[in-house]
Amino acid sequence: MRVIVENSNDRFIGLSLVFSPEDVDRVIADLNALKAKPDQHFHLCTNGNDGPFVDIEISVNSAGSTNAWKSGFAIEPKPT
Repeated sequence: MRVIVENSNDRFIGLSLVFSPEDVDRVIADLNALKAKPDQHFHLCTNGNDGPFVDIEISVNSAGSTNAWKSGFAIEPKPT
């Protein structure tokens, strides 16, 4: 897993999460566990060796308020 932080100015921070296939499986399992127990949370963290230490907490939004969205794929996958 790799986290890349791009800070281009005070109003924009780009964050890239780069997963191996095994990481994808682990995150999916963790998200499914979180869905089953929404009072829990987990973290995605960097080691801080090649940039700032980043700690991303993943939890369920019980309040329903939002300030973010998920976009689609850059290139939509072909149907199987």
